[in-house]
Amino acid sequence: RVAQGGSPEVFVTLMVEITLLVVTAIVSFLVSRIFKGTAFHGALYLIGWGVLLYGIGDSHILAWMYTGKESVYPALGPASSSIAHAFGVGLGFILVVLGLYKIASSRRSVTSNEQIG
Repeated sequence: RVAQGGSPEVFVTLMVEITLLVVTAIVSFLVSRIFKGTAFHGALYLIGWGVLLYGIGDSHILAWMYTGKESVYPALGPASSSIAHAFGVGLGFILVVLGLYKIASSRRSVTSNEQIG
């Protein structure tokens, strides 16, 4: 049941998106364990946390749509779910970009190891 004014289509889309983000985070954490001790370990770990924070941010909007209450955190004011969503998605995006940057910068260490070996 979606709260009055909420869109069932957006609700389903957010449910699918959050599920895929959680699965992506789990896969990223598991693959980072495989690459432990390499340049990719930290990068995949950052990407996993970034995607997970993105999902947490989206869950605030989903909870708002489901319950109709946006003021979850009184200290943040009446639009607290939207603010929490923005922080979660923003911080998640920054962590994913940092992880991708680490992957791009680790290319140098991978190619230098191939030339040595």
